[in-house]
Amino acid sequence: MGRNRLSFRFLRRAWRAVVAPYGGIDGSPILQAQFEQVEATGVRLAHWFRAVSMLVACSWILARAPILSALYYVGIAAVLVASGYVQSVLARRGVRRHALARYGFILFDAALITTAVLLPNPTVPYDWPIAMQLRLGNYEFLLIFLLLAGLTFSPATVLATGASLGVCWSIGMTLILMRADVFTVSLDALYTINNVDSVLELMLNRHYVSAVVWAQQIVILTILTGILAATAVRSRRLASREVRLAYERANLARYFSPNLARTLATAGEAIAHPKQHSAAVLFVDLVGFTRLCEQLAPDDSVTLLQSYYQRCAGTVFAHQGTLNKYIGDAVMATFGIFEQEPRPATRALACARDLLEEMQRWSEKRQAAGRAPIAVGIGIHHGQVLVGDAGDDRCREFAVLGSTVNIAARVERETRRLSRALVVSDALAQAVAEEGGTAPGGLEDLGLHSLRGLDEPLRLWGGPPLSPCC
Repeated sequence: MGRNRLSFRFLRRAWRAVVAPYGGIDGSPILQAQFEQVEATGVRLAHWFRAVSMLVACSWILARAPILSALYYVGIAAVLVASGYVQSVLARRGVRRHALARYGFILFDAALITTAVLLPNPTVPYDWPIAMQLRLGNYEFLLIFLLLAGLTFSPATVLATGASLGVCWSIGMTLILMRADVFTVSLDALYTINNVDSVLELMLNRHYVSAVVWAQQIVILTILTGILAATAVRSRRLASREVRLAYERANLARYFSPNLARTLATAGEAIAHPKQHSAAVLFVDLVGFTRLCEQLAPDDSVTLLQSYYQRCAGTVFAHQGTLNKYIGDAVMATFGIFEQEPRPATRALACARDLLEEMQRWSEKRQAAGRAPIAVGIGIHHGQVLVGDAGDDRCREFAVLGSTVNIAARVERETRRLSRALVVSDALAQAVAEEGGTAPGGLEDLGLHSLRGLDEPLRLWGGPPLSPCC
């Protein structure tokens, strides 16, 4: 009884794996649509391999057969390629929506290839015994279509193809055995023959068809179908897992910068252990944002912030930076917090300059539309930071911590006091020089300045003056 239950449970799980829609992905229309695209890609891949297979087969036939006889099989191959193309088009329009039509084409393909293999070529000028047609070794062409079905990520397609080929082949063999000019011998009768010459005479008879070989072909077809269906189930699970991972990575990308999203999606437990990196930390802040908000409706303030965030994010990402957080109207970005990130200080400085240009264009556009101009202050520092997972189990974040972050925030605040749109620390300027950049890169030496919370004064370098509009 226990074995029967286990067998029943195994068969039930296997059946669910075969018929499970969307690779077992439930509840998310977006995920299901993405998995349909994966399935459609598999059908298109099978079509292209079908076309290549038919091209190779036709080349072989043209090389060994008279042109007229070869053209008969070339025509059949062309029809099979066209059938595969139609199936790929249907898959592109919706794998599940046109599933019934696809199964119809599978049956059509099986019937056509079986007919081509079993029936003699009508262009042959002599009377070719139909039993001899079975001795040409053409049965293997059926297996090509079974293998092609394995590329579709669909165990149901594999089973449908195997079943269609088996049924069509069996019907064809049955019709042949019913002919008056064909005979067969049962296995029991064959074993009663104890004379090798009699066996050879039987085997070489041009009207003899072996039912044993037919049964063996069906057994082999069944075994291959089962193996390919199991492989398709496995491939389907891997494909659904990849779809889920891509979806989760896309979700992460909505809230994190692309490089951070990739790290969070693939790092696993590694991010739980903070690591130290040498990085550049950039802060950018809207100047006079509070006063500007007093003149705007709440919805307009939100629209302004969204447009500001969008410009900051686009510029930071263009320089392969990580956008760590939005703090009101301030944005924090880092460069070099991941391994193998080249020239972080140089990229941070280039990003700051592009940010100033982007904000200047935006301000001019706003003024042309009759709205208030805007300006930003940017501060950058370079040093050691601690990067990793931080927070409580109920609320965690990927954090960049350390005195470098605090100093970068202090440097940004100096933009108001020094009336500079860009202020960077001497550590950042030196890091740019060490990376092969032009230090101080056109910046002006502003001398030593005491920053709140620091015991020692810090040498600062300044960029263009702050816009007088704010």
